[in-house]
Amino acid sequence: GTENDYVFAVQRVPGEGFFVVAESMGPFFKAKLERIASGASEYKQLWRVRREIKWMLYSGLSVLTTLIVLGAIWFGFRVAKEVTAPVLAVADAAQRVAKGDLDVRLDDYAKDELGMLIRAFNSMAADLEAFRADLTGANKLLAEQNREIMQHSQYVEAILNNIASGVISVDVEGRISM
Repeated sequence: GTENDYVFAVQRVPGEGFFVVAESMGPFFKAKLERIASGASEYKQLWRVRREIKWMLYSGLSVLTTLIVLGAIWFGFRVAKEVTAPVLAVADAAQRVAKGDLDVRLDDYAKDELGMLIRAFNSMAADLEAFRADLTGANKLLAEQNREIMQHSQYVEAILNNIASGVISVDVEGRISM
């Protein structure tokens, strides 16, 4: 039960016999001492295999670190692709506009700075298309007016070439002009 455990010390006394001392250590001292001895034994075993344990821990940490680095690299490439794809689309569309294809429009799905860039590009392309349409219309009108002036000029020249008598033209104030 709860009996006290004792520690005994024996010392030989020359010519006299033995000197014995006993000390009560209280209950469960032997169990505590056995646990301490067991812990010391386990510590000695762990001390012997510490290199293997360190190697296993370092190997695990190395694998984990490698996975984290590879994951970060993959994530970086993924983000870079998401950023560069719209920029490359704008660059390609700008080259098409430079070659005269003003019908180019880009899909506007982003609400960030790239989305603003795409909306500005689409607006610019629409404005250029409208300006070209206005310019083409004005050019056609000018060509038509030029043709009418040429016809009128040819008509006047034909009249002047076929008149035998002289023609004098006068301005509003009555002065003769050539």
